[in-house]
Amino acid sequence: MKLFQVALTKFVKDLLKPSWRQGNMSKEAFKTIVKRAVDKVSNSMEGRRVPKSKAKIDKYIDSSRDKLTKLVMGYVDKYVKA
Repeated sequence: MKLFQVALTKFVKDLLKPSWRQGNMSKEAFKTIVKRAVDKVSNSMEGRRVPKSKAKIDKYIDSSRDKLTKLVMGYVDKYVKA
């Protein structure tokens, strides 16, 4: 589970970094969005469904890229524009 969370955190941070570097969001909002998104996806995965190998984790993130991006952008709307 830890390896999955680390990979997911990296993906979410990579999505948010351009916006954060431009000054569109605070450091606190950045950290909150990363934490909420990773927690939500991690908690929605059942124990047996969590990908365990690096290859399976990468495949999961690639196949769920659109859903993860939509989730993160929803949090951006909620925490940055509020």
